Amino acid sequence: MINFYKKNKLVIVLIFLGISLRLLYSLLFNQMIDFMHVLAMVKSIADTGNFTSGLIALKRLGFEIQLYGKIYYQIIALWLVFLEKINLLHIQFIFDTKPFKDIASYMIGLWQWSPPLYQLTAIKLIQFLWDFFFVFFLYKTAQLINKNLAWLAILFWAVNPYFMMINYAFFMPDIFMMSSFVAGVYFWLKAIKEKKLGVNLTTALSLFFLILGAIIKQLPLLLIPFFITSFATNKKSFFKLIGLFLIFYFFLKQGWAQDSYFINKFFLFSKESMGILRNNFNSMPYFLIFYSMIFLLMIKNKEKILMQYKNIVILAITIISLTYINDPIFFIQFTIWILPFTFLAALISSKYQVIFGLSMLAILLKGWQNEFYLSAMLSPTIGAMYNEFLSNKIFIDKFFSFEVYDLILKFTIFLCYLIILIECLSFIFYKKSVFSAIFEKLNLNFSIKKTIFILFISYIGFNLIDYKIKSSFVLLPQKQYQIENEEINLTKKPINIEINNPGLKKMNALQLVISRKGKLTYDDYLVFDFYQNNKKFLSKKISDFEIPQTTDEKLIVFLPKTIDKKIFSIKIYKEKGVNEIVVYKARFLNQLNKPENGLYNGYEMPPEQNLIQVKFDKEENIFPLTFRGKYELKDIFYALKHHSQGKLKKIYFATYLTIGIFIFIISLLLLKRYFSKIKTS
Repeated sequence: MINFYKKNKLVIVLIFLGISLRLLYSLLFNQMIDFMHVLAMVKSIADTGNFTSGLIALKRLGFEIQLYGKIYYQIIALWLVFLEKINLLHIQFIFDTKPFKDIASYMIGLWQWSPPLYQLTAIKLIQFLWDFFFVFFLYKTAQLINKNLAWLAILFWAVNPYFMMINYAFFMPDIFMMSSFVAGVYFWLKAIKEKKLGVNLTTALSLFFLILGAIIKQLPLLLIPFFITSFATNKKSFFKLIGLFLIFYFFLKQGWAQDSYFINKFFLFSKESMGILRNNFNSMPYFLIFYSMIFLLMIKNKEKILMQYKNIVILAITIISLTYINDPIFFIQFTIWILPFTFLAALISSKYQVIFGLSMLAILLKGWQNEFYLSAMLSPTIGAMYNEFLSNKIFIDKFFSFEVYDLILKFTIFLCYLIILIECLSFIFYKKSVFSAIFEKLNLNFSIKKTIFILFISYIGFNLIDYKIKSSFVLLPQKQYQIENEEINLTKKPINIEINNPGLKKMNALQLVISRKGKLTYDDYLVFDFYQNNKKFLSKKISDFEIPQTTDEKLIVFLPKTIDKKIFSIKIYKEKGVNEIVVYKARFLNQLNKPENGLYNGYEMPPEQNLIQVKFDKEENIFPLTFRGKYELKDIFYALKHHSQGKLKKIYFATYLTIGIFIFIISLLLLKRYFSKIKTS
């Protein structure tokens, strides 16, 4: 055991570093929409043994349905049964207030489900199963390609934040699919290296894992025609491989099951699955045209291309990048599919490192473009940050057109994958790079270690920037309004409002449901005057041109300076009376302001004495006026305290955090010691 540790010390320490980072990430980040979608299907299988009831419940609640392989849900259902056995949760009460009786009332509380944080993290621990499966086969494949640098596969896995995001924040099956995909490619390369053609244990294992991946998400299915072509030495072996494919596929898909119809409808032929066939010429999808051309060229040059292991890795990158370019439904989780293969390509030769660098650049840009998946997913702040968070679009529009900015980002991401596709085809068919001269002029150096650390540091930087923006303008806790149909015309009369801010929250913006009607003259203004002890201390004017014409869009008024006073008043009036500006009557509800779907509890139930209290001069003048301000450190600690109340929660979090932080610190210390020894020697 000691000899094994000494021989594999760096690999073991990096694995433990990856485990600690995942434990901490799983606690800190949650993206509830995808999590709930997956968990609803898992609950349905745990309760009834099939998808039917869960699908009906999701359809009734307005969810768009996208299924994955049934085996994925079944494994998680077994995990929930285990968690129930140790009393960490009760399956029958997930999304429900009573045990399952009939489909009509099944999961009736889905949109109101607000689970304790300890239950979320406990459920997500099952994701470590495919994570370990993935890193094991990534490392084994790296050893086949470049044994001296194989340890970089563990580093790449350990610190890659997007692997963590998709697996632990989104609770999606992409890592499961990728682990099977990489396992299939590993046995494929092994068979080529050992010159094992036809049907044998190695090729059967490769085909099995490729099909397992394709059952989870269809991507590996696109490589199977190349696989069969690669190993079919004659008609007999060709039909044997086809037969093996059909047996594995039917068995893993569970085609005999009662709910297999739903797998066909909401998995194989869903909108997401068929997205790559949407762009077409004369009703013929561009993807099929290019895919067929590549396949036919591969068959013609089978001995030169498909019997060289490095070309299999480049082929995988080619098919994935072709999929990206043709897929109009391009979610952020798709961007991780290509990463293991571009990394393996970079291990094969330094000339492929540019492909690796471009794939990492694309995922960074996609991550930044999808601001919803940055700091807004933080668990301690989830109530405040998710509650109508302020989009970065507002700030970008101040300096630049957001539409142009967004188009530039999308074009750059597309260009990265287009260059990768062209480079891969050039490497396969011409053995050289098309863009090498350009890369040399630009002095692009994508060394593997440098690229991995740039990805990790950039992700942290993006989150810090995003958090700085979003945490400065969260919706502050106060009682919620219910809007009524009657209008209040601000053009005719001013409104006076008294504000009591007992928690001394730092306010920097107002939010109103307001609209502009009738003729517009640009010199008209809506005025907000702020008073304390009858003395005006702040004033803000808003041009009528900035006021929305419908109530669908809320007006956010940024204040010239932050207000942290306990008691003050606001006077709202029209400076001129040409444009008709109206707000809408409302009444107070005895609950916090929170999103309509009720997924998050506002400020995680802050003390009532800290709520902002709004008092209008007349009852008939009440309209929806809310405040934005800074989410402070004390609020985060209060939210964490709220999540850890109760003996069971305290024991769980104490154990969880102790393990996570202890492993993290020990891993860093051992890594420092390891590399210090290397330097001195």
